[in-house]
Amino acid sequence: MFVYCELNEGLQKGSIVSEVSNNIWGLAEDASALVGVVSRDATQDAETQKWYAPIVFAGDCQALAGEAIPNGGGFFSVANGRVILSTDPNLGVIAPNISGAPDRVADSFVMIHLR
Repeated sequence: MFVYCELNEGLQKGSIVSEVSNNIWGLAEDASALVGVVSRDATQDAETQKWYAPIVFAGDCQALAGEAIPNGGGFFSVANGRVILSTDPNLGVIAPNISGAPDRVADSFVMIHLR
């Protein structure tokens, strides 16, 4: 499920966002509010100069890692617009790494399931 939303800046695919003001979305500092994932790089409207992108609010998607993620995956939280490991199962899970794939480091894509 995704919705096209206005962003407060040009964000890249995989960024974790939350509402920063009156239906304008920006990088999420943490997981204390509703979060979504930018599913494609933001584009800027030539006339209005506003930024827009499709935001995923539930289901499977690729997100940017904020730290090294173990091959076994785990629960996640959010810090500075990226997913990090957590012990809290409420937000969602980071999928295990594909067998034989390179280690997942900060700023690499990881598959998550957003609840």
